[in-house]
Amino acid sequence: MRAPSLGLRIALLAATVSLAVALSGCVAQDRPHEPSFWITAEAGEGEIVGPADTAHLHFDAEHALEPVGESHVEEHAELEWTSSSGAHGNGSNFTITPASPGLVLVELNVTAANHTVTDVAGVLAVPGGPGPRRAFIGVVGDVRLVLQGGEPFAAESETSLGSHEGRYYAALAPGSSVRLAIVGAPEGSEAAFLISLKSGGGTGEVNTTPPLLFDGALIYSLVLDTSGASAHHIEARDAAGAPVEDLSLAAFAEAHGGEAEGRFLVAPKGQTLPGFEAPVAAFAFAVAALAFASRRR
Repeated sequence: MRAPSLGLRIALLAATVSLAVALSGCVAQDRPHEPSFWITAEAGEGEIVGPADTAHLHFDAEHALEPVGESHVEEHAELEWTSSSGAHGNGSNFTITPASPGLVLVELNVTAANHTVTDVAGVLAVPGGPGPRRAFIGVVGDVRLVLQGGEPFAAESETSLGSHEGRYYAALAPGSSVRLAIVGAPEGSEAAFLISLKSGGGTGEVNTTPPLLFDGALIYSLVLDTSGASAHHIEARDAAGAPVEDLSLAAFAEAHGGEAEGRFLVAPKGQTLPGFEAPVAAFAFAVAALAFASRRR
């Protein structure tokens, strides 16, 4: 059979392109646009409570789903709270009363469109009553603390919740500062701190941080200044011991902050941007027609 002439090929290609543009225009008008949106979970920086006190955590459900652009999200988000102590709840608010001193991990799960996003926070419960000045520290993340003087902690425990891990430390603070080595993974680590310095009742002088990032190639020290919570700082040295930086907790969070929330982008599969559907379809039809004509030679 003779191959189609060049003129016939061009006519066939032009007709195919025209048909593709028309069809894609109909599809673009008839198919409803499905918005893309972010699912967000933010449990916060956690809380420090005294004996028999209740911690109150909150996440505004209105911030759980954030549309991309100006589109409206029809999905509904479900909020669920769980904890390493066994307490759980639903909705924007969650309360927990730790039974004893230590660290409780609290996980917020936000579910929408068959996807679940998770964030974790800590609740540090400190003991009451008078006594010598002490430091109580909760660590939410994959680092350990070691007293640099070599003495053991007055109390130490570990806890976990799903894939999250946390540690609780108590140490005497008789001097002007308490120095603790931050021991992380060689590839780097991320952790948030909850710190209380106290010598009487209540929670004492408190400080909480967002998640902080630690470079596995550096050596870090957490220095708790007994003159006040605002004076706590983190020192970093290289492998040879040379100083790299010395930053307050707030400055370190600004320079080396980790992920303060969980986020996931929901984008409908196969959806192209408005205005591009017709050219994409036309190009595909044209290529197919040209390939067909070429094979007929």
